[in-house]
This record gives sequence, structure tokens and C-alpha cells, in this order.
Amino acid sequence: MNWEGYGSIDGIDVADGPPSDAVLVRQSTSKSMALCPAKQGYLLSGKAKQVPSEAMSFGTMIHTFAEERLRGNAAIVTFDVLAKWWDEAVAKDGYDLSALVSESRMAESLQEAIEACAAWDRDVYPRLGYGYADFVSGELQLELRMEFPLGVLPNGREVWMHGTPDVTFIPDDPTVRTIDDWKTARRGWDISEADMTQQLDVYSWLVEKTLDVQVLQGTYWVWNRDKRYWEPLSTSRTDAQVEATMRHMWQVARQIDGEAFPFKRTDVSWGKYRRGWWCSPKYCAAWDVCEGKHLNDDVWEETPIDVFAGWQ
Repeated sequence: MNWEGYGSIDGIDVADGPPSDAVLVRQSTSKSMALCPAKQGYLLSGKAKQVPSEAMSFGTMIHTFAEERLRGNAAIVTFDVLAKWWDEAVAKDGYDLSALVSESRMAESLQEAIEACAAWDRDVYPRLGYGYADFVSGELQLELRMEFPLGVLPNGREVWMHGTPDVTFIPDDPTVRTIDDWKTARRGWDISEADMTQQLDVYSWLVEKTLDVQVLQGTYWVWNRDKRYWEPLSTSRTDAQVEATMRHMWQVARQIDGEAFPFKRTDVSWGKYRRGWWCSPKYCAAWDVCEGKHLNDDVWEETPIDVFAGWQ
């Protein structure tokens, strides 16, 4: 593999931030490239536009609530407040919430959000080990946007990592430092998902580079939407694991720089090829413009994009 320029940041003025032509990589970028590089290519080129999902925007509502509580804003959460947060979340993507979701689905999701917020107050907040006082002192950072260069490609183009942890708690005692994240998932998570996600690796690297503090542990607080409860999944990383992830991100950046976006249409399940669930008009925002969606399974190719189906 080509590692030329990896970790080489001499001559880069970090304070100036990334130049306009930099390759910007997030943990979510790597995740999207793993699912289907072609879709990411269409999104980066502007030929396709990301569409908000009910699942993503529901999560945004819960994130907003947790952040407000930790900032000391203890206002009562009502349907109207949650609906406002929800509307603002989809408006950022240029969509009108009322045009996306049916009234019955909106009421159902808002009722669940009320339950999730109440359960967060009751079951999560008392167990966090930090709170408003830590936010005031500066030891608790919320939605801290971080960016730092990963290196310079052979063609001179800079690669920058980006990330915004939900919670970065960095007191003097290193044993209680943590990078936490709120998650919502239909069937929850298991510990293997917390252990294997690259998110903590990237955040740990960014925290060390930008704040000069090492934090190699964190907890994913996951709202199980089917069973309606919060579950903490604590995990940790080693220096070697973080380094391996950053080297992976470097290769992702090289792929983006070279505009190499192959189509990933199939998955292998028990040795059998099947069209991946993501390669469909329901899940792919680039479906209408994708030149690689055709497969000999005689389904969907002529079906228009229908990514709003999950809202109804």
C-alpha cells in the first residue's frame, strides 16, 4: 500500500483549517464507502442528494434533548418542542417535515420520543458521572467540532479528519475521561457493534491531536426502539487500534482523491450472492442516477426512487 504523505503535516497551518480542495474524511464517510462507494461518489459530485430518514431525524431529536439537558436547560419536553426540533433537523437538508411524514406516523414517533427523553432523565443522566457543573467548568464539551490534518497526498492535496462527539468529558483524572455518544436503533446494539465501530477510534485520535488529551474509552448509550429502553455499551481502544483505523481512513481518502467509486450491489450471505438491501429505490439516494444498479434479479431497475416510504 502507498503510505506516502501519511502523517506528514509539516508546513500545514492547522489554525487555518482545511483548504477548499482538501479531502475531508469522517467516520461516516468510511461507513458510506464500505456500504457502496458509488453512492458516496454521486453524493460528493452533487449528482445525488442525501435524503433525511425517519430514523436519522428521530435520533436528532433525542440528541438535541440530551445536549440541552447537559447544558442546564431543563425545560419540560412537549410534543410541540420535539416537533420543532424534528422540523429543524429535516429543514437543514432542505425538506419540509409536514410533506414527508403522515400525521399518524408523526404522532407515533413523537410519543416514542417523549418516552425516550423521560427514560434518559430517569435511567441515563444519574449514571453518567458528569453533568451541568462539568459543562460550566469546561471539563465537559458538548458537540465539539474537531478537525485535524491526517497528511498530504502525493499530488499535494491535504487530507483532513473531521468529527463531532456528542460528549467529550476530560477531567484531570484520566480514569474517568470518556467520549460518549447517544444512539437510537430499531433493535438496539450488542457489544460487538460498540467494539467494532470506528467512531471512537476517530474521536480519540481527534481529541488527542486537538486537545492534547488522551481518551481511549467511551460509552454508547443506545435507545432500543423496539423494546423502549436505554442500554449502555462501554468500550475502549488501544493505541494500535486507533493507528490502524487512521491508516484505513488514509486509504479511504486516497480512494476519494482518485475518484474511484465502484458499485457495490451485492452482498454475500452464507456463500450466496444477493442484491444488498442498500441497493434499492427505498434506501439509495442515488438510485435514479446510478448507472450500476442493474442486476440479473429482475427487480427494481425501472422503479423510481422511493426513499420516503419509511416515513409513512
